[in-house]
Amino acid sequence: MGRKILAHWHHAPGGSRGHYDAHARYPGVPVAVDLQKRVGQHRLIYNGPAEKWTDGLPLGNGDLAAMTYQPAGALCWGLTKSDVRDLRHPVVPWVKHQTMRQIFQHDGNHLLTDQINEEEWDFRTYFPCFLPAGGLWLSSLDGQDLSVRRQELDLYRASHTMELIGGGRVESFVYADGNVLALRLSGLRGRELQLQPSPEAVDIIGTEHDGELQQSIRREVFRQLKRQWTDKQGSLQIDYADGHRSLLFFQVRGARLETEDQAASMARLVVEDDSAEILLTIVTSREGAFLSRRAGLLLETAWQRGFDRLRYDHENIWHERWLRSSVQLPERVLEALWCYTTYTMASSSRGAYPAPLMSAWNLSLAQPYGGDYHNNINSQMCYWPLLASNQCDLLKPYIRHFWSVMPEMEMETRRVWGIDGIKVPFASIGRGIDHWGVGYWRYELFVSAWLAQVAWWHYEFTGDRDWLRDYGWGLIRGVAEFYVNYLETDPATGKLSLPLSKLCEDTMFNVAPSQRLVRDAGMDLTAVHGHLRDAAQAADALGLTVDANRYRQTLANLNGVPQINGEFALARDVSLDVPISHPYTIVPIYPTGLVTQLGPQELLPVAQRTLKHIWRCSSRVTMGQPDQQRLRWNDDLSMGWIGVARAWMGDGDGALDALLNGWVTSTLKSNGFLSEQSRAPQERPGMMWMQNQLCGLTNGVNEMLLQSHSGVIQIFPAMPGSWDQVRFIQLRARPGVLVSAQWENGATRWVVLNAQHPCTIRLRNPWPEISLEQIVVIDTTSGATTHPESIDADGHLVLNLVADQPLLLARQGQEPGDIAIDIPQEQPNEPWSFTGPIQLRKDDPAPDGTWTSWWGRA
Repeated sequence: MGRKILAHWHHAPGGSRGHYDAHARYPGVPVAVDLQKRVGQHRLIYNGPAEKWTDGLPLGNGDLAAMTYQPAGALCWGLTKSDVRDLRHPVVPWVKHQTMRQIFQHDGNHLLTDQINEEEWDFRTYFPCFLPAGGLWLSSLDGQDLSVRRQELDLYRASHTMELIGGGRVESFVYADGNVLALRLSGLRGRELQLQPSPEAVDIIGTEHDGELQQSIRREVFRQLKRQWTDKQGSLQIDYADGHRSLLFFQVRGARLETEDQAASMARLVVEDDSAEILLTIVTSREGAFLSRRAGLLLETAWQRGFDRLRYDHENIWHERWLRSSVQLPERVLEALWCYTTYTMASSSRGAYPAPLMSAWNLSLAQPYGGDYHNNINSQMCYWPLLASNQCDLLKPYIRHFWSVMPEMEMETRRVWGIDGIKVPFASIGRGIDHWGVGYWRYELFVSAWLAQVAWWHYEFTGDRDWLRDYGWGLIRGVAEFYVNYLETDPATGKLSLPLSKLCEDTMFNVAPSQRLVRDAGMDLTAVHGHLRDAAQAADALGLTVDANRYRQTLANLNGVPQINGEFALARDVSLDVPISHPYTIVPIYPTGLVTQLGPQELLPVAQRTLKHIWRCSSRVTMGQPDQQRLRWNDDLSMGWIGVARAWMGDGDGALDALLNGWVTSTLKSNGFLSEQSRAPQERPGMMWMQNQLCGLTNGVNEMLLQSHSGVIQIFPAMPGSWDQVRFIQLRARPGVLVSAQWENGATRWVVLNAQHPCTIRLRNPWPEISLEQIVVIDTTSGATTHPESIDADGHLVLNLVADQPLLLARQGQEPGDIAIDIPQEQPNEPWSFTGPIQLRKDDPAPDGTWTSWWGRA
């Protein structure tokens, strides 16, 4: 699925590469996986309808997405498309940095800067950035029931099936290689249905949810609607306020459309055959002109292939996606969510734009924050797990998008900050300008480093020097130049520092007005340390010695990360007890990696003490719903962030507690998403979610299984004591090594290393208690057996890897034998539940209460 999604076909595409094998084989790996069963066991099943879109089941191909749900008496596919968005920007000249600095720092007029912050913060676009692209509604006209008896979302096949109470079956999928939603209606011959294409995916007009804000947005956004009908096709053209246009175009076979008015909002669909089919596409003016022609050609070629062939190729393409990597975890719910992350990101991050904040399946006109890109962790967190999951192609829309708006970011940086470089917007709508939340929030300077870090990590994990040169380096260098130009000498230390930076998010309102902005906020200064380190290494990779030396010289003269009482601090003059909304003080651990379980030794106790006391000062901490003995962070991202930081420090039990007990227990919705905040299960159905929640959880799982920071590959670096049987296949490690391994009864059983290009690696010894002569290294290509030849000063194995020549490592005498077949135990084809929190260690107190959440709906 690394191929480009087709917005239209000039000729019939070649399709995928043959049908999938029953058991997936991997080079050198002594296990074959039955992917159909391994992934298929995580299907989502509802024994009844999903009445609200917030409980719907998602489909998508990375550009075109559909949320399937069933309001009373109807079947609905709520549609979004990555480039259907409003790109207008408020015509507001944000106050320049020098003016803010003069007022705040030199004049000490903090009331005035508070007023500027309030005005700029509140002046956001009231229209959404990410828009619903339309909806397709089917309802009954003949008095027969169209209610759903049972429905299933098959993750492996990326398809949705409904069985109707009145008889009949409805299948749908969004074709993986072209923007076509395919529907098949079976067993409905002779039925008369009402078919309605709508500019909104949610029909709230006239309901209690149709408030003043929604009405204002509707009047503002949809400037003109134009419908056309024939007996075999229909279309809805939508003209938007920002000047772009979309065309929702569909055709039917095995049925006919009847309408008396060409401008009618709906038509009668008369089903004539045992099997009727609908193919739908959406094309936009952002992709080019001639919308009707492009849509017609796309569907014409799809019809030439036919529904069955489209589905066959679609399933093959998804099989190729699932073939990239797999995990086997003791906790079924974590394995299901790991697969669901791959499914949702592959379904929402292959188009013209990256995955939006509220996911590709938020159908509300008034969705929170307009579905923008929150670049102060949310957008980055969506992409953190994908490299280790070996889904590297899914990062490219993210990097490419911000690369494409570099000129606008550079222009805005010069205008607002008066210096060269790139200051990444705190929140953006698909452009290079802050669209709201400026004021003090512009001083969240870590935003830029974290976005550029994703581009650097892409190179570290893939070794793709061309992509680094063409797309990554511009961002990395631009951010580094901004920092170098912004840094000033600290009068107290004589070193370089950030003259004004911000206590992150609403922390600034929990301190005196004079501390709203501070010198060297810990989160920002840590990010600068990490970025200058990474920028120097990126320059080395491209042979840019002058840039590399300059960044290292700046880094060497930079103030150290602030500490108070042996903990990482918000700033050197800000108390550790100031309430904070997220665990900002763990940034030196993750994602910056200034300290991990590998060291440096002098920072290990600081990191450990920081994690131990992380609950002390949370403004969003609650007792642990429902386990009142433990504190939990109650928001959309903190527990995943804490989980991965604990994993980087080698605390597997702590990581599992954060992810499973602290997050899944309190937020799992029946459709697989995680609600924005902790709620009792019965309160979650109407709640929205953010895409970064799934990704943050999967990132934590990946880092428990495999780490490759600090120049060392670590196998099972953070295993919980309760996990006795774990396997992962083809997770990716730096510097472009596919790693597979198995854990049994508290020890690593075997490891397979398959390099994508020649490299020398350091591997943390999985068996430090035995001699090198007792470790066998098998060249799985030739069958030759050797032993590790050398170790470094820290005891890590040093191995020279040849491209596509996997090495298998095991204890001597315990080498794996014949290929084992991974066939998961058959599970009932029904919804299932998870009850938590669970007791992770025997000496832990038993939870004083539990919640039961469902995967699917019973």
